[in-house]
Amino acid sequence: LLSVILCRAQSDSLAALKPSNSFSLVYDNDFFSATDRYYTQGTHLRLTLGAFEKWPLFHLLPALSQGRAYSLSLQQDVFTPRSIRYKQGAVYEGERPFTATLLMRHQRRSLSIAKKLLLFSFFDLGILGPAAFGAETQMGIHKALDNIAPQGWSNQLKTDVIVNYSAGLEKFLVNNSLIDLSVFGAGRLGTLYSDADAGVQCRFGWLDGTFNESLRSNFSLCILFRGWGRAVGYNATLQGGLFSSGNIYELPDSQVNRWLAQSKIGVLFRFRRVELEYSRYFISPEFREGLAHSWGRCGLSVLF
Repeated sequence: LLSVILCRAQSDSLAALKPSNSFSLVYDNDFFSATDRYYTQGTHLRLTLGAFEKWPLFHLLPALSQGRAYSLSLQQDVFTPRSIRYKQGAVYEGERPFTATLLMRHQRRSLSIAKKLLLFSFFDLGILGPAAFGAETQMGIHKALDNIAPQGWSNQLKTDVIVNYSAGLEKFLVNNSLIDLSVFGAGRLGTLYSDADAGVQCRFGWLDGTFNESLRSNFSLCILFRGWGRAVGYNATLQGGLFSSGNIYELPDSQVNRWLAQSKIGVLFRFRRVELEYSRYFISPEFREGLAHSWGRCGLSVLF
């Protein structure tokens, strides 16, 4: 999940020089790509408040010297196999298991204006498995839409704990009112994900100046492209939790693809204190028998 948040770095940056309070709602679903598999949906609620600076956990997160902002997020992500019609209790070797994650994210972001750097760091605490309510969420949505009922949630991975630490650094090579170009690196370590990313991002359109306050305005509209590679060490949504045993649905290490390619293309719009985003994400196969996958994202942020 870090690569997904880093992709929102530019829409977050409108408040970076003078951090503001804000509320954000992000909804992911592969309905936008006409599929119903793998990472199939996610709901993220985030609150950014200056008062969070006093919370002890935020002092565990590194920061640069300027534009510091502190956020708490509640996030649920839901994962399924290629088909949601698999029979209850059946074991399908070489297939992604049913599972979900539910976590609280502590996020700190900051700037170095002189060096044109943007730093993000996160600390996640949560749970994987039945207690994350993935089955209830997906079945409830399908029932509300009068869609087919998912059949295989009795096959999901066992409950396990999530403790994850993540950080990412972005360096801007070009940054003006029409275009910006940056490179970035990121890493995650913990019981949910352990991996490393590196990539490039480009935005063009009517931009707000991330590192130049004189360029800031009440309006911005841009197209964003982001591409990156990932080296995978561990993925509990595929391989099961570190502290649970007997997960007959988990994938063995030999089935996990260790090198992934990912990309995002999106449109970001801001007027005064409201931001809107629509994006499409793409990822190469995560395991040996898997398929490439994509999903859509809708985002709304309100500053106050």
